[in-house]
Amino acid sequence: MRAAWLTDIHLNFVRPSGLEDFLDAVAAADPDAVLLTGDIAESHDVTRFLARLDESLQRPLYFVLGNHDFYFGSIAGVRQAVDQLCLERPNLCYLTHSSPIELTKS
Repeated sequence: MRAAWLTDIHLNFVRPSGLEDFLDAVAAADPDAVLLTGDIAESHDVTRFLARLDESLQRPLYFVLGNHDFYFGSIAGVRQAVDQLCLERPNLCYLTHSSPIELTKS
């Protein structure tokens, strides 16, 4: 399995042309899945950027939120919006609701 690992991407600071270049580069790596470990954007933009990543990459995206993802919003409000988005987009998996999976016995 090939995975692309993205972290602290702060997409709210990226120009639209830069976003397209970024998405093209991730897609060109042809990962089977994308792992996104927080600081996607600020609260009011998190779901918009998650939806954009989903539309562009069209593969499973496993993610957690970072502290910047809650800036200028409430933790409960952001989590609720993200939960709703994940219900609408099956490729998005918010790992806050997951638990560890044992891969081997040793």
